[in-house]
Amino acid sequence: MRMFCRFFGLILAMVAACPPARAQAEMPRSAVACYELGETHAQSKDWDAALAAFDAALQRDAYFADAYYARGLVREQTGLLNEALTDYNIYVSLRPEHVEARFNRAQLRFRLEQYALALEDFKMLLYLPAGETTTVFFRQNAFGGEVNQVFTAQGADNSYLHNYIGLALTKLQRLDEAVAAFDSALLKTPDADVLVNRGIAYEKMGKTDLARLDYEAALQRQPHHALAKHNLAVLSARTRPEETNVQLLDEAIDDNPALPYAWAERGHARFLQGNYQGALSDFSEAIRINPAEAGYYLHRGQVYEKLHRSTDAYIDYTQAVKLDERDEKAWLHRGNLLTRLGRWQEAVEDYSVALTHHPDYASAWYNRALARQRLGQLVHACADLAMAEQNGLAVPIKLKKQVCKE
Repeated sequence: MRMFCRFFGLILAMVAACPPARAQAEMPRSAVACYELGETHAQSKDWDAALAAFDAALQRDAYFADAYYARGLVREQTGLLNEALTDYNIYVSLRPEHVEARFNRAQLRFRLEQYALALEDFKMLLYLPAGETTTVFFRQNAFGGEVNQVFTAQGADNSYLHNYIGLALTKLQRLDEAVAAFDSALLKTPDADVLVNRGIAYEKMGKTDLARLDYEAALQRQPHHALAKHNLAVLSARTRPEETNVQLLDEAIDDNPALPYAWAERGHARFLQGNYQGALSDFSEAIRINPAEAGYYLHRGQVYEKLHRSTDAYIDYTQAVKLDERDEKAWLHRGNLLTRLGRWQEAVEDYSVALTHHPDYASAWYNRALARQRLGQLVHACADLAMAEQNGLAVPIKLKKQVCKE
């Protein structure tokens, strides 16, 4: 408690010592009036004005708990996620039994990939007493799907909490516990989303038959469930290639065109079929929907290479490594492209980065050896071939004789 008091005292000092840059001249004198003004602005979605008013309320009264919660809601709405979490933390510390605030914090922690902390909040919510609720939550499918369930954080049916607990446990790789949580959710509500989530957990456990049953059951309950169709198609491609059903991906895209991984998966299928223009179209749409996914650029770069568009391929590989510098495949593919373009020193550099992140990457050792051979760096090339062999890649005897001359 003493540590918390020191921490909270520091927060209060920061609030008092650092007045916001927004003009305060037009603000009411009292904290309550500023808070009410902030609520008015928030209701009309004038977020900047709402933030200014809540800041002013806290400047006038640093112990005004509701202003922290209201400001957290607005900050989350405007994408200031870490700042919103700070406000929720302060508010929950002051009012630990406020169900909606803890639920908001749990969801935000999950979005920020703080899965263990989110799990603590979701579990606590199972035991908090229900009170009067003021907020209705709409649960949506990922990437803009239609609203499929409306609930309050204090309703009698807590199956949605078991579902969130299962999601957090899945992220933490505690898969047996995750399945048990999804089982608890399904006892009250045999929901298609929960079935898909349990199917994903089963897949991660290697129980593909059970995963398939869950995806099929989800589609029985909700025939247009895009994610269930996508996952079933991907599972079929991996476990039963002879049954791969591209039609499921077509249907998944028709059911939810905002699902980027359905576009990407169909792009991959079209790539394997040699339909490079179709693959290009699909990966481009996946990137339009989710431009932060490095893998989409990597795969589109491969398509561009098939279409002999080297400059576009290089741009996509470069974007892939910017988004995920640890993606050894992106470094390898860009290195291979540079090799084909005769830019061997740059290729060596790319292969070296791939090996920095993944020292056991046999293909990178081998391809760097070839690039170094072209540069006349035979001693280093021979050493790279030895490392490629050490990591399981068979090196042609003829090549070793050419490179590793005594």
